[in-house]
Amino acid sequence: MSDTLYRKTMSGISRSFFIALAAVAAWGQTAPVFESISVNPTPPDQANVGVHIEGTQIMCAGLSLKEYIRMATKLKEYQVVGPDWLDSQRFDVTATLPAGSTREQIPAMTMALLTDRFSLKFHRDKKEFAAWGLEVDKAGLKMKPSQAHPDEKAAAADLAASAGQGGISANLGNGAWFIFNKNQFIGRNLTMANLADSLSRFMDKPVVDMTSTPGRYDVTLALSPTDFRIMLIRAAVAAGTNVPPQALKLLNEPMGQSLQLALGALGLRMDFQRAPIDVIVVDHMEQAPR
Repeated sequence: MSDTLYRKTMSGISRSFFIALAAVAAWGQTAPVFESISVNPTPPDQANVGVHIEGTQIMCAGLSLKEYIRMATKLKEYQVVGPDWLDSQRFDVTATLPAGSTREQIPAMTMALLTDRFSLKFHRDKKEFAAWGLEVDKAGLKMKPSQAHPDEKAAAADLAASAGQGGISANLGNGAWFIFNKNQFIGRNLTMANLADSLSRFMDKPVVDMTSTPGRYDVTLALSPTDFRIMLIRAAVAAGTNVPPQALKLLNEPMGQSLQLALGALGLRMDFQRAPIDVIVVDHMEQAPR
């Protein structure tokens, strides 16, 4: 993959990952509702995709209905089960955040919008998926707990400093964050569930925490350039980014052992298995807003 193609792919993923960063609060949380809501079909030739918040205004451009459900529920794409048109029906939404509300309440307000304007109805269930099980190796864990106490402001500052170097980054809350850049995955103050969930973004199958290990850890995983780019492209595809055909060809290549070796150095491993994972099943949703 050329450097130009690589930069374009990274840029596309960064826009798409901002969608996921908007979902930072539990979707069952009580919250006010959006005000001055405008919902319109995305024009076919619109290139802008993502979420932008400026002051009290939130602007969502080119998101599919499935992506709005993901915003509202904090779930991954594979955890939303419904008709195929959830991926193809795209809408632009602009709205005003009510006085006294916070960005952490956006997911619950998004859920209220979907319920009111699209008549969304769903139920929770579990579905068995082919998955990677994250487990502690037989020799035992070789990681030491994080020394720093999780602190939101300090974590945000650390993440901003690291993210300034480019790449994909995410603030996971409670002082936890990761960055994927320069052939490395670097995480700080991660629980094992955080680590599994974060790695899922870059894998061909979900990663499920099966370690039963408490605590928070600092993690650095060194990857080969080829494995890094394969994981990068997987993340782009999962996030709905348009990936050039020449980049997609890399997904036909077998991934090397650099990730497994990096996990092994920490006393961890990923084994292929089937595992039940929480999903929501869309029972009813209108294809156009009312």
